Amino acid sequence: MRNKGLWIVVLVIAMIGVCVMCAVVSFFSFTTSSTVNLGTVGNVLNDRIFQNDSYIAEADETMQILVAEDAITLVVENTNGDVDIRGVDMDQVNLKAHITAWGSSETNAEENLERIDYEVIETSEKITIRVNNPTNENIGFGKVDLYLEVPLDTRLEVTGSSGRLYAAQIQGSVDLDNDFGNIELNDIQGGPVIVTTENGYIEMNNVLISGNNLTVTSEFGDLKLVQVSAEELTATTRNGMLGLEEINISGPTKLASDFGEITVEGGKTASLEILSQNGSIILKELNMPGELIAHTDFGNLKLKEVFASNYDLESKNGMLELDGANQAQIKAVTDFGDITITNVKSGVINLETKNGVVTFRGSLADEEHMVRSDFGNITLRFPSNQSLNLDLNTGFGMIKSEFDFTVSGTVQEKHWVGKINAGGGLLTVETENGSITLEKSVAEE
Repeated sequence: MRNKGLWIVVLVIAMIGVCVMCAVVSFFSFTTSSTVNLGTVGNVLNDRIFQNDSYIAEADETMQILVAEDAITLVVENTNGDVDIRGVDMDQVNLKAHITAWGSSETNAEENLERIDYEVIETSEKITIRVNNPTNENIGFGKVDLYLEVPLDTRLEVTGSSGRLYAAQIQGSVDLDNDFGNIELNDIQGGPVIVTTENGYIEMNNVLISGNNLTVTSEFGDLKLVQVSAEELTATTRNGMLGLEEINISGPTKLASDFGEITVEGGKTASLEILSQNGSIILKELNMPGELIAHTDFGNLKLKEVFASNYDLESKNGMLELDGANQAQIKAVTDFGDITITNVKSGVINLETKNGVVTFRGSLADEEHMVRSDFGNITLRFPSNQSLNLDLNTGFGMIKSEFDFTVSGTVQEKHWVGKINAGGGLLTVETENGSITLEKSVAEE
């Protein structure tokens, strides 16, 4: 037992030695295994950041393929390189392949260039272009950029791995799927359109596919859609901002982002659902006959001149602002933040915040209404001819009214029950810690 301390020291040293050996083995294992995939990673990060690219060899190849009168399907599979497709009023496919190879010497780069190939498979209804990368230790030593001119009504099915995908002036359906790279669409008039990328932004301009659906998805990247029309629109990004301008969607629109701001400005849709876990929601100049749902866990909601039949607005941590609503049901709930609802005509309101100020300016319909704040003042401004039954209650605060208030029952300082003007629908207002103020505006307001 005298040597107990010594044995402990020996064991600790032995354990440290084992850990060091494991770390060394893991490092070399990682280095060896990652060598196989350096081509893909290298091309993502500035094309060749991890490769010995002192020597480059390049070549261009072209091909023309005649097509039948009927619309064809173009399938492109390119694991390493850009794909650029443009519709042209013609009856053939023009293909240009720009091949690039890297090597440790000029001879090695030329040898690698010879080993990169692609195949073109033709049928009466489909043309398939497939880039074949060698599957050995030199994978990723080169890339093939494809540039295609196709008939306007061509249907596209494009799969990429590392590179940019671009399509323009297409009147057929579009299906683009990319792993690492951006996707851009311009002047698409066919449909349906499905666009997906794992890591990259997606940008669309003038995608007009009325009667067809538009689906856009990015795991890591921003989405920007400008001047789009469709039967239904679904746009989702896990990590990125989502921006839409001038939309025309005859059916529902559904937008979602886990981490990123969502903005929609200008246009119309049948209904709109927006879900964000961490980001603000900003909407301007939108019209919809149906429901608007906008929920965010951490972020503000700002709506200006956004007209819907029903508003469901919710933020766990953020303020809510709605400027403009006509004859609509308005529900606005936030745990921590102010609620400001203005320029409302004949609305039905249900407003609640646990910690924040509530401000309402507008007129109310002859129905039941609720306004509540646990900690915060409540200010309500109505036209001078507004008629309501009122139940006003504050725990620690004052009640003030610019209207002549007709009291029902016993007069209490912190609990008023009665009516303004001729009375009407019941408005219940409650605050635990705050004052309640009724303000009067001109009748026209």
